[in-house]
Amino acid sequence: MEKERLWFEAVGERPADLMRFLIPRMDDGAEFLRMGHTTRGFYMNAMLSYGKPPIVRLYRDEKGFVKGAFCISTDNYVARLKASFGVVTEREMRLILDEITRIAEAEGFVDALKIYSFRGLERFCSFLGDQGFQEGEEEDVLMNMSLEGELLEVEAPLGFAVRAHDPSNENEADARGKAQSSGFCGQKVDTLNEEGKRASDLMAEWCMRTSSRDALSINGEGKVGSVAGVDLDPFSGIGEFEPVATAHEFKRQGHAKAVLAEGLREMKRAGMTQAYVRTLVSNVAAIKAYESVGFQVVDKAYLFSR
Repeated sequence: MEKERLWFEAVGERPADLMRFLIPRMDDGAEFLRMGHTTRGFYMNAMLSYGKPPIVRLYRDEKGFVKGAFCISTDNYVARLKASFGVVTEREMRLILDEITRIAEAEGFVDALKIYSFRGLERFCSFLGDQGFQEGEEEDVLMNMSLEGELLEVEAPLGFAVRAHDPSNENEADARGKAQSSGFCGQKVDTLNEEGKRASDLMAEWCMRTSSRDALSINGEGKVGSVAGVDLDPFSGIGEFEPVATAHEFKRQGHAKAVLAEGLREMKRAGMTQAYVRTLVSNVAAIKAYESVGFQVVDKAYLFSR
């Protein structure tokens, strides 16, 4: 068992240590592109909500290939999985669950542990049921669309241009950070976390390390209306949006639709054939925005507990 536990790699707990894994880039190799995007989203949400990073683990097979990853938030006791469960065996699923349980026990919340998983991962959901977990409330929807054929053309909102984000521009990264924080936190962009850092500053730190493929709407004053993170997996031909956010003051003005349309075009230019996006079941406005550019709901994520 100790040898098998070595298959779990503890990614550094500090944000700087996590960057190489959580921010996927074209030259980082297959495992980062396959596993990085959704885990990055979970990490960012934990940082914004609780001001500290979750526990992150990678799961590797004997050859070193990353077959899965999970984040555990020590504030809401949820383990969120990102895994290639089509090629993960039952013995490996048990190892993953044992590692999650071990961490939860060490952190003192094993009785409150919840596991987030999409229903489409039938084998893993069935496995959780066999281990005494029960399916609870819906959390997220997973939406998909084909990138074959013509894509929707959408005009930029009045006074704004829609283009790729320039992560090397500190002012633009700061404006993007404020837009994302405002979109996720409402008007509380200057809320301080336990370490005295503003939510918008935390987000700006991330934005300076994100991909230049990400799409945003920006006006002549440098204000960012909306942003859509674009992640690419050339090995599966899948593009994923993570995150998508519109600043509070620019909501319901067509910004999200415009940056999503640009992001889809970027995915297609890069050779992707399918696009995915994930959002809360309760986020009706976001679901409608995604539907407006061609997405359809294909799966839902649930919280499993025992």
